[in-house]
Formats: sequence, C-alpha cells, structure tokens
Amino acid sequence: MKDKAIEEIRQVRREISKQSNHDIKQLVKHYQELEKKHKDRMLKNPHHSTDTR
Repeated sequence: MKDKAIEEIRQVRREISKQSNHDIKQLVKHYQELEKKHKDRMLKNPHHSTDTR
C-alpha cells in the first residue's frame, strides 16, 4: 500500500530535479536558496551548538 503523501513528495522532488537538469550543483543551489528564503521555517540542529561555555 503506497502512502499518498510520500508519493506526492517524491513527485515534487522529481520535478525539481528535472527542472535543474538533474545537476547536483544546481539542486544544491536551489535548496540553499529555499533555506535562505524560508529561514523561519527551518529546524535548528539540536546536535550543533553555538554555545561556547
């Protein structure tokens, strides 16, 4: 049984990859731009601390 949400996510990822001609450098750039644009939506890494105590 396929999960409809997972299939939708995979389809979107395939489309994004296709739009960048499956070029990994373009894909990384695309996702980095999204990170900057939606900074407020990003989760903080609990294992990466900036605490210098």
